[in-house]
Amino acid sequence: MMFANAEEEFFYEQAIFKFNYSVQEESDTQLGGKWSIDDPPMKPLRTVMMVPVDRMNSIMEKFKEHLSV
Repeated sequence: MMFANAEEEFFYEQAIFKFNYSVQEESDTQLGGKWSIDDPPMKPLRTVMMVPVDRMNSIMEKFKEHLSV
């Protein structure tokens, strides 16, 4: 999975429940497409995640590490 925003991965790792759904028909971004001619086309998805509040401190710590590099 490729994330449009790097910080989304921190939430994804801590989520206890998650699912994706296609927004290929409704997409308003240019994130679909291919990296190179031989690659299959990428399909734009949205991800719904449930993250317990007790995991937020861990996520915020990762944010701090990520931003301080």
